[in-house]
Amino acid sequence: MTTSDRTEELVRAMLERRAEQPMPDWLLARTMHAVIVAPQTRPGRWARRLPSSPALRVALAAALVVVLTALAGGALAAAGLLDLPGITEPEPSRPAVVLGPSPTAASGPGPSDEVEPSPDAPMPQVTPKPMPAALAVDSLAVVTAAGDGLRVRSAPGTGADSKKLTPLLPQGTRMFVVDGPVAADGMDWYQVKASDEEGMFGWVSSGKDGEQWIKKTAPKCLETLDETAPWKVPAMDFLVCYGDAPVTVRAVAWQEPGLDNGEGYWICPWTGQEAYCALDPEWLSMDMYFTYTHDGREAEEGSAVVAPGVDAGPGMGLSRQGVTLTLAMDAPEAAGCRVVDGRGRDVLPPEEAVLTCRLTFVVREMEWEPAEPMPALESDALAQVVDDDLELWSDPREATRVVEGRIAADTVVYVDGRWPETGPVEWYAVLSGDPQDQHYGWVKAPTDDGQLVQIEPDCAPMTKWGAFLELDRLERLVCTGAEPVTLDMYLWVMQPANPTWSDGCGAWSYLPSTGVDYTCQATPEWLSSFSGIAMRRPGDMELFATYDPSMLDRSAFPTSETWVQVTGAWKSPASSQCRVQDATTGVDLLRPPQAAIYCRGSFVITGIGPATTSP
Repeated sequence: MTTSDRTEELVRAMLERRAEQPMPDWLLARTMHAVIVAPQTRPGRWARRLPSSPALRVALAAALVVVLTALAGGALAAAGLLDLPGITEPEPSRPAVVLGPSPTAASGPGPSDEVEPSPDAPMPQVTPKPMPAALAVDSLAVVTAAGDGLRVRSAPGTGADSKKLTPLLPQGTRMFVVDGPVAADGMDWYQVKASDEEGMFGWVSSGKDGEQWIKKTAPKCLETLDETAPWKVPAMDFLVCYGDAPVTVRAVAWQEPGLDNGEGYWICPWTGQEAYCALDPEWLSMDMYFTYTHDGREAEEGSAVVAPGVDAGPGMGLSRQGVTLTLAMDAPEAAGCRVVDGRGRDVLPPEEAVLTCRLTFVVREMEWEPAEPMPALESDALAQVVDDDLELWSDPREATRVVEGRIAADTVVYVDGRWPETGPVEWYAVLSGDPQDQHYGWVKAPTDDGQLVQIEPDCAPMTKWGAFLELDRLERLVCTGAEPVTLDMYLWVMQPANPTWSDGCGAWSYLPSTGVDYTCQATPEWLSSFSGIAMRRPGDMELFATYDPSMLDRSAFPTSETWVQVTGAWKSPASSQCRVQDATTGVDLLRPPQAAIYCRGSFVITGIGPATTSP
């Protein structure tokens, strides 16, 4: 070491200085580099200012250490005070932009209407926000406060091929995620089914510019899957909670299929449009309604479809019959569901049709509980309807409903007979009120809910003429027998002033159910037409009767009112042959069984003789 170059001494001083005041390694290296190379630097404008004394150089090095430590080196280099090799100048930080409130429906674009900025407008600088986590397929989502008024579209994106659907979804609307995410127009889109808006199926955006319009929400699951789940858990939640897991429930009130698939009224139940549609496979549309039970009490109404091949058992079609069902959602057959029009074209998006079927409960097993035997209704008897709107059918085999075929509660019907085929479902032919009402058809057997209950009429014999005439037509059918009865009566033959009275149809020449006058014919004419023969007791109303021409001639009847003895009977054997038909076409205006009932209600005179009592 020489007196002219005390570099080693300066280095030692730097190390001692570092021990007293810690400094970064990189700063120590840069400072020592400056000390060491200083004596060897070529003279320049800075060379004339460097001290020549080694002591002063040591002091200068120490000062450099203090300054560099205080100002962190980078600032000195940036200011040009030190030329430190290898130091890069840091990039200047961008000014932060403070975002104002999110635009509302009144102030600007929101979740219901995406608007592109003008190309001439300056692009604002925003601080990026973390993107929300993607939603899973077969999960549930909910509209957030920021997404209130969320728009549903027919396709992802805001292009011309993506139609806007209505209504908008308010905050809190829950939805089932069918597909997504799909990136379009700077946003992520999900295909959803909205639970609170009937028919709302389409694509929604999850948010924009860091605003979250929908977010994941938890399904409303029970702690355990039990028999209460089908009526406690909403349908979409049930599918998310349990998938295709089966559940066994008890139910009652099983009924025939009640879903109108559009054939009757040309209304498609899945779209609400006035057009025919059908579900494929068809059996998935045949909803059957029942009432769940829990702890021996009825809980909630529901519906399900019975899978092909499941033995429906003897209880199918009975009302309020107990049954144990094993059912589940997410049927494998749902994967091929379609809702099509009469030409086989899709009227619902295939994804929506599939989800509709996935949300349908399908019965995989069913076991009917033994039904308490109910007494059969007697033929030629009266019954009272308990349940409102008792359905009438034209034929149990065809299960075709009669036009206007419903009978109100408390109505009394005449039981004409029982369907000859026995089985778990018994059918009875009934007549409601006067035959002109056209309320004649088949009803299901009485069941444990008292849908149809047999009653006993308060009959009065013909000998008590006034009380007998108080009976209505149905009561007379039940209270009178086929045995002959003999009475002293006033009898006379009325010459009909109205020709239609003797046209072979009597009262049936005009049918109130159609409002049309018919040229009709009735057979046998003597039994089914108005004869003009009347009889009465003193002081009471008259009763119109007829006669059998094979037993009596019309000339045997008096032309004026005469007190005579009359013998006759109801329910003539010839009534089974009665017909009431259109004289031109031969078409039955009444069903033959109904015409027979009409004829059975006629009193047929079989004999006339002198009275045995005085009037």
